[in-house]
Amino acid sequence: MRRKRYSFTLLETMVALAIAAVIFSFLFSSFRHLHVLRKEVEVLRSAASKKHSFHLRLLSLTHQLSDGDQKTTESTEGKDEALSGSFYTTEYGPRKERALVMKCQNALDIDRRFLGENRIVLFVDTLHHRLNLMTEGAEGHRREEIFMENIQKMEVRCLDLEKKTWCEEWLPSMDLPSMLKIVLFTTDRQAMEFVFSLAHPTSFIAYTIHPGHSGHPGHSVPPGL
Repeated sequence: MRRKRYSFTLLETMVALAIAAVIFSFLFSSFRHLHVLRKEVEVLRSAASKKHSFHLRLLSLTHQLSDGDQKTTESTEGKDEALSGSFYTTEYGPRKERALVMKCQNALDIDRRFLGENRIVLFVDTLHHRLNLMTEGAEGHRREEIFMENIQKMEVRCLDLEKKTWCEEWLPSMDLPSMLKIVLFTTDRQAMEFVFSLAHPTSFIAYTIHPGHSGHPGHSVPPGL
């Protein structure tokens, strides 16, 4: 007696294909979600690396500024007076945006034209939304570097200990402020705040990121003041 061979019916085949389609759809959605998460992590890691690089570079510049600014001259009364004009804020660029100007002593550079005293200008290129650093050597040579992308605006504030407040304008004739605060506003409505101690430039105070802002972030004085 012959056994009857069992074969799948059309309905069973369609049910199996439907189940397989659901499984593959779930797996594809999971892989796509993981790919998106991986890209987001890479973007965040890149942004954190740029912030850290900015922090280290500006910290290095303030350290060079501090070394150069400690030089003194003998006044007519026999007292030491600090050299002025090595640190101040000004208007820069076609739109007269606020910029930070520093005079730094550069002892190490791959380009020998920028060894010695340099004029450093930190400003925002509002046309391309970039935070730029322009270095001007003693002989007038210029070098421009891109610090950060997607930066819409920069605010610079200096701590006036006598008035106990943050000042947006710092004149060349004024002494070196004890603290410096830089607030960067990004094109995606984030505010990044960096605070440096110029009295002890080797110590970095803090930087914070505000996920959204309307207007300006708070003018809080760092802890301990």
